[in-house]
Amino acid sequence: MKPNYPIADLIGIYPAMLTPFDAHGVNTQAAAKHIATMIADGADGAYICGSSGEMLSMSLEERLDLIEAATDAAKGKGKIIVCIGDTDIRVSKKLAERAQACGAAALAAIPPIYYRVPFAWTRDWMAELASATDLPMLYYNIPSSTGVQLDAAQLNALMDVPGIVGMKFTANDFFALNCVASAHPDYALYNGFDEMLLAGISMGANGYIGTSGNIMAPAVKCIIKSALGGDVLRARKVQTRLNDVITACVPTGVIGSFKVIADLQGVPMGAPRAPQAQISAEARRTIERDILPMVIALNEECRS
Repeated sequence: MKPNYPIADLIGIYPAMLTPFDAHGVNTQAAAKHIATMIADGADGAYICGSSGEMLSMSLEERLDLIEAATDAAKGKGKIIVCIGDTDIRVSKKLAERAQACGAAALAAIPPIYYRVPFAWTRDWMAELASATDLPMLYYNIPSSTGVQLDAAQLNALMDVPGIVGMKFTANDFFALNCVASAHPDYALYNGFDEMLLAGISMGANGYIGTSGNIMAPAVKCIIKSALGGDVLRARKVQTRLNDVITACVPTGVIGSFKVIADLQGVPMGAPRAPQAQISAEARRTIERDILPMVIALNEECRS
């Protein structure tokens, strides 16, 4: 790991930020407003340019613009973790360099995708990215999207790569998560699947990076606080209600639906990009009538 890096300073709640778009690209003003809103709701910052941020539907220039806008908006208020995942390692390095220059707190990177390569090659890829800057880096474990399924021993081997200080665990192999948490108790281990947040925390995750934090940061914070405080019943009740929101959004697409909810609460998000589904006017009315009240009620209860 980076010498004397205070990993504990990274642990917290970092919504996997939705990227606001307009006709010109990234809506940087909306991004700044959204970051301020999430931090005011209890987030410790934001995780940008990730899956929920539609990273592979953005150009390099747009991702660089978002890095600048987000780090500037969070300065003195919260931390920004930048996902530099790409199929081209040169692109990832450019993103990493911009993130460091702009004052990001950390990086996250996916393994090589498309080509199926031996684990040793994946480890080399991660080591090269981790050494590209002075920033600490997370391994972004999301096998459902990357197709790269690593076992507990391989994940632990990645944690031992110099510069890697933790992992975004968007998977459901909680045995593997527990093994990594046991072997690396001081690392930053973020649960990624919102619908299994309680399970992730119970098996060793000590932080959160997920989509629901864009619109339900108070609920996310309540689940984690309740679970760590021993009130599993309350944590499960809040988890169930958060899951009800996710379930209601699935038919129209979670990213698009969450963008509508954020937009209805004052942050102009614009439409999601293909291959995400566009939200029809009728679907938008349904989200406003049926789902938005669920979000508001849950957040209000969790703030009290």
